[in-house]
Amino acid sequence: MYLLYAYHVLQSVDDSRCSHVSIDKWVKFWSKKTTKYHPPPPRKEKKMVRPKSTRNPLGDIAIHERWSTAEEALFTKLCIARSLK
Repeated sequence: MYLLYAYHVLQSVDDSRCSHVSIDKWVKFWSKKTTKYHPPPPRKEKKMVRPKSTRNPLGDIAIHERWSTAEEALFTKLCIARSLK
């Protein structure tokens, strides 16, 4: 506990020699025990892959049916122009 407090005090000092020590180097220098956890392996970047099949393989766009009365009322209530529907 005292070593962590000493590290905190050294980091809060504006002296450039003391403030460049990382916590990792501080612990490795003072700790005599073997490390309990090994550093994790580097992570690989996940790449986006286009699916082999889609829901609409032909690319046809279906004609939109008329809005229901409830949907029309919502557009009217929100003052959305007919051309934007």
